[in-house]
Amino acid sequence: MFVITQAFAGHLGDLELAGMSIASNVIMGFDFGLMLGMASALETLCGQAYGAKKYYMLGVYLQRSWIVLFLCCLIMLPALIFAAPVLKLLGQPDDVAELSGVVSLCFIPLHFSFAFQFPLQRFLQSQLKNSIIAWVNLGALLVHVILSWLVVYRLRLGVVG
Repeated sequence: MFVITQAFAGHLGDLELAGMSIASNVIMGFDFGLMLGMASALETLCGQAYGAKKYYMLGVYLQRSWIVLFLCCLIMLPALIFAAPVLKLLGQPDDVAELSGVVSLCFIPLHFSFAFQFPLQRFLQSQLKNSIIAWVNLGALLVHVILSWLVVYRLRLGVVG
């Protein structure tokens, strides 16, 4: 989805593409990797519970992982809030760092959605329900393309849209 977002940002201009690229590839890439790694522990736990036919433990593990990942989201939140000053400190041009900071603030809901999405995917995968994940991701992709087109070309909200 980040590729589609960057493609639409590229149609807005070079500065917008640079700001979106840094926010999505560097900041959210780090966030994505850390959250996905934390959620991967659930794969083992849910797989063992499903294999042992302890189905009630699947729900227990899922709920616990939501709590742990939500706390991780809170701990990592300053990285998104203070992205612009950190990028300036690392030597990025001021205009690119400011735009990346604005985009990073817009990514906060996505940041918290990872805490819900990743454990739920592992929960479903451990029960061999991969088709559900595929259909939901296809639907999300279609909605993302349509909404990106709408906010960039029709509503002209720019990179924030």
